[in-house]
Amino acid sequence: MATSDPSLAEAIQNTRAHLLSLRNARGHWEGHLSNSALSTATAIVALHLVDAPLHSARIAQGVRWLVLHQNKDGGWGDTTLSKSNLSTTLLCWSALSLCEPDRTEPIQHCEAWIKERTGPWSRR
Repeated sequence: MATSDPSLAEAIQNTRAHLLSLRNARGHWEGHLSNSALSTATAIVALHLVDAPLHSARIAQGVRWLVLHQNKDGGWGDTTLSKSNLSTTLLCWSALSLCEPDRTEPIQHCEAWIKERTGPWSRR
């Protein structure tokens, strides 16, 4: 990439060198997925819908993981380090409600978090 700004060119060169230095001995980068409430909720719903009895152990593991990683405020963020957000919290609430509705305490805590942000619920 050509640039007329010498400081920008230097920053690009330094960034490129740094990124290339992070490759492993085989010449590529290794990544690791973060712990994710969003992906866990999505996965357990998919497993439940495909064949809940067959995947019951994995679904139970996912439910336990969600319950253990629920933020203190009652919601979930995209990762274990993220603040609670509405979209991920709704996914987790849906997953728990579908896959293990008897988990009333985390579900109620989650519902309180949602209601604080959306207002009271009513069925039409």
